[in-house]
Amino acid sequence: MKNIQVIVSCLFLALIFALLTPIVDAAIDVGEEPIKNIILPGEVGGYYLDVTNTGGKDSFGITTTDNNWRLKGKTSFEIEPGQKQRIKIELLPIGELKPASYSVNIRVYSKNTAETVDKALLVNLVAFSELINAELEYSPEGLDPRKENLIKLNLKNKNNIRLENVKIKMESSLFEDERTIDLLPLEDRSEELRINFNDLVERGSYEVKLLIAMNDKVLIERAEKVNVGYYSDVTEDVKVEDGFLVKKTILFRENKGNTASEEEFNVKLNSFENTFTRMHPEAGEWEKRNGIHYYTWMFSINPGDDYRIEVKTDYLTPLIVIVVIVIVAIALYYFLKKDLGNINKCLYLINFYETVHSRHISNN
Repeated sequence: MKNIQVIVSCLFLALIFALLTPIVDAAIDVGEEPIKNIILPGEVGGYYLDVTNTGGKDSFGITTTDNNWRLKGKTSFEIEPGQKQRIKIELLPIGELKPASYSVNIRVYSKNTAETVDKALLVNLVAFSELINAELEYSPEGLDPRKENLIKLNLKNKNNIRLENVKIKMESSLFEDERTIDLLPLEDRSEELRINFNDLVERGSYEVKLLIAMNDKVLIERAEKVNVGYYSDVTEDVKVEDGFLVKKTILFRENKGNTASEEEFNVKLNSFENTFTRMHPEAGEWEKRNGIHYYTWMFSINPGDDYRIEVKTDYLTPLIVIVVIVIVAIALYYFLKKDLGNINKCLYLINFYETVHSRHISNN
């Protein structure tokens, strides 16, 4: 019985001692909320730390145990028991860190009890070249110089951050364009460019220089290829000038397309026509079948050029020549017939003079 009373007395005293002893241990609860956990080179990351004191009155500190990062912001504070305080901190990378995802260890500690809580804060350091995807889109058949063309620049913001004052420049021998835009976090966007060609553009592949920059930092710089499709547009104009005994055929073909066109032109003449026909330029091919003469021109017209063929059948000029010859012949005939007697007299006198002259010389 005496032993039982001693045990009960000890337990009672221990309970009273425990109740009368003040609590000095501090319990810490730490939560985090990102402010800016995706950063570009030269920028700082940001977080809110919600520190709750579930123990007694205490002083607290914040530090980082990561040697690649420096802590900026409030690093020492007091919290009343049962209270919570929001602390803003900034994480500054030290030196030239490579773009990557980093887990930065932050330690919140009690200055009285040395109790600590570690938090791993994620910071994604993104290279400028990894901010945007950009692709040109246009008709798979290529651009058509005859009409308005639509070119799209499809953009994708690859990160959950806002991009402001993004400058876009496209430059080529076909077109030029420059504009400034903003991109929302993770936004997909198409910038449209409508192109009209004032001059003839030949079929082919053309280089387009694409430059995208932000805050004087180059995000994308590369050369794209844009194809111009081909189309054939050869116009023909045939004029026939049919006059008196003269017939002239003029062929005029013009290539208004953007690719070279292989052309052919044919003329057939009977033997009589062929005698009085001249051509410019001369036909490249000729053959005669069943008394008919066949002429063929084979030629190529480059974009923007033209070709002219002239075929002239002229009966008038030879007829005039023949008539003139006949008239001259008749005139000469009548002239000579009329003056034939006079001519004979002249010839007699000439002979008589020569005889007399010869005798005179002999006598002397």
